[in-house]
Amino acid sequence: MMILLQSACSKIDKENDRDEFISSLKGGWKLSLFTKTPFQTGYPGGMYIQDCYDSVFYVLDDDTTYISMNDPKLCTLPGIENLQRWSITEKKNDLQLETKDLCGVTINYEIDFNNVSISTNTGWLYMDRDLKADINLIGSGITLTLDEFVIHDDMNFILYYRSDSQFKYSYYLDRYNYR
Repeated sequence: MMILLQSACSKIDKENDRDEFISSLKGGWKLSLFTKTPFQTGYPGGMYIQDCYDSVFYVLDDDTTYISMNDPKLCTLPGIENLQRWSITEKKNDLQLETKDLCGVTINYEIDFNNVSISTNTGWLYMDRDLKADINLIGSGITLTLDEFVIHDDMNFILYYRSDSQFKYSYYLDRYNYR
């Protein structure tokens, strides 16, 4: 009997975690910081791009520049497509993601997620919660796996990573209402 009760409670907790994750994720987000770091030190291709509201702070290898959001050269910069606005909605129990980059290119994804967990950290004057999940973005002919996906619920930001054989890519998103 005790095992059945524990199993039922565990199932309820998982459903509550899932619902809370969906609720925290839905809405508008702004991908405001992107980094590309080579695994080998000294290897070229490092990149740091930050959205500074009316301009972009852009670092490629050792070249650093600020470029206005209105500058026609903005859309020619490598990697600039990573600064995006996200709109996440729920349709028939599925999460949908619409991304729109600074140059106006829109891409739609279905968000596939599992292994949702919630951890609470308590400090002397604060309590914060991290909502974690395994995330795949499924688009037209492409699937992107987002590693270490965390919604920091107390500060309203998302952090996640991706990697390939040469680089680690870091993404930081803030809450943003653009709809």
